[in-house]
Amino acid sequence: MSHRRQLFGKKKTDRPRVIGPAELAALRQLIDDGASVAGAARTLKIGRSTAYDVGSD
Repeated sequence: MSHRRQLFGKKKTDRPRVIGPAELAALRQLIDDGASVAGAARTLKIGRSTAYDVGSD
């Protein structure tokens, strides 16, 4: 079986966030002002996938 199941009571082992609260606020502001997610990520010098992941929270 290749499926991994999340067991109840187990802590998720995701990587820690690279982007801090100030960068997150700036990212959301740029997106709200009409910038694309990719453009906002480029402006803040963070990865596009990180920006899309954070933007979906």
